[in-house]
Amino acid sequence: MEKYFEGGYQEPLFIIKLNDAEVERFELMLTGAEGLVKSHDDDTSTHKRMSGKISTKKKGFYTKYILSYVDYSPLENQIKIKKIWNYYNDEEYNYSIYLCPRKDTPVDCQEVIFTKGFDEGIMRGGENAPGNRLVKLELQTVNRQHQLMIIDPNVSNFVALCDYAII
Repeated sequence: MEKYFEGGYQEPLFIIKLNDAEVERFELMLTGAEGLVKSHDDDTSTHKRMSGKISTKKKGFYTKYILSYVDYSPLENQIKIKKIWNYYNDEEYNYSIYLCPRKDTPVDCQEVIFTKGFDEGIMRGGENAPGNRLVKLELQTVNRQHQLMIIDPNVSNFVALCDYAII
């Protein structure tokens, strides 16, 4: 069956590593209405020459991810988010956090850092509230990139690429 989108459709997957050994995996629920947004920010240096001309040098780019659960995040999802956050903030060990934005495209996994903390609130309902809200995770790749990963699910070797993903 032909697909008409690029980049996968399943839930986000976080992989926690310590010294390249996998420690734990967390599959978060699919994001809400704001979705999972991926942006690519240039890493460019600019300076003004004596002649007045502006010179730029492209160094690559970093990919930023926003996973939005501002409308709804159930208990199970919240517990996973807090475990990921705790691994990230652990001062005793130096855990690495990897994000596969979509579990069905493991070739797109990248080591990431949090660029902000996150808010959390409880939904209406008091004791019977169905979950949390206002949760938005913002992350960025650790390593500078120089080419975008092109993930075309209609290419015959796509499945083979996923089988050989490094994560």
